[in-house]
Amino acid sequence: MRCYSGWILVVGLACAGCAAPDRPPDNGPAAVRDSVMAEAWERKGDLAQAEGKPVVAVRAYARAAEAGPTSALYEKLGVLYAEAGVADSARMAYERAIGLDSANANAAFLYGQFLEKLGAYKEALAQSRRALTIQPGNSNFRFAVGAQLFRGGRASEAIPFLEQAAEALPLHYPARYNLGQALLRVGREAEARVQLALADTARVLMTDVAATEEAAARYPDDVRPVLRLGRLYHRAGLYDRAIDAFTEAERRAP
Repeated sequence: MRCYSGWILVVGLACAGCAAPDRPPDNGPAAVRDSVMAEAWERKGDLAQAEGKPVVAVRAYARAAEAGPTSALYEKLGVLYAEAGVADSARMAYERAIGLDSANANAAFLYGQFLEKLGAYKEALAQSRRALTIQPGNSNFRFAVGAQLFRGGRASEAIPFLEQAAEALPLHYPARYNLGQALLRVGREAEARVQLALADTARVLMTDVAATEEAAARYPDDVRPVLRLGRLYHRAGLYDRAIDAFTEAERRAP
């Protein structure tokens, strides 16, 4: 059983930062000191996160936010609180991240994903739409909007978003699957069967690609896995990746 006793202290620390007003601009020695300290604490948090020490990471990010609050820091805190199941602190951290930088599309997207897991589809959709408005070319954000519309009982509205996401992300099994289910919901059964079949193909292909990518990384001098990877990417319609894989194959070739 995971023990969350270490979260109690850091939740209070970070949430105090969430509610704190922004400091007035200051370019003096204290501001320089705070900037250096914030960077040092953030790097300590990043290292702790990489080492699988989330409580240490939260402590470090919270100290960094005290010294120099940024949207990126509160986004990181939001992710860690969400993973730990500390919902109120995650909400406050994500909202603080968006408040500090209204153009932080990734914070809005992650907040939407978190809210969806809580079953708050209306709030989740609002955040996913925010993210998509900031980055209209992001197909993952477009899928999130479509999926949340569908799960919120708005299948007909979801279909265009899911169609565009599936077209842009050929290996994205959830996009094809959700599209198929949305088409079934509105009675377009023939189109639904096509999409669900494509979803199965994407799932198998995605598994094959992941295994081949792992082999290509594990055997850096072997040309065979990257050649196979290039063919898989080409089959999936990921032509830029296919070109990169074939270029790497040429480099590895004896």
